[in-house]
Amino acid sequence: MIRKATLEDIDSILNLTKLCAKHMMNQGIYQWNEQYPNRKAFITDIERNELFVILDSNVIIGCIVITTFMDEEYIPIQWLT
Repeated sequence: MIRKATLEDIDSILNLTKLCAKHMMNQGIYQWNEQYPNRKAFITDIERNELFVILDSNVIIGCIVITTFMDEEYIPIQWLT
């Protein structure tokens, strides 16, 4: 099942994403680390109604942000000028 995330979900989401970040770093992928993703980012996603959790037997097994917002580092340079 997929549903909108709530503030009560953040600790579970952080536990999951920290494990993912550790695995990614072990594979030489440094997109996530000990600082990101973080609680503040997830709170913002929840406030924007953009964070969803994926559940299996009421256990969070994944999350996804569906948004049109792009962080500056992902915006093509020609769009910034």
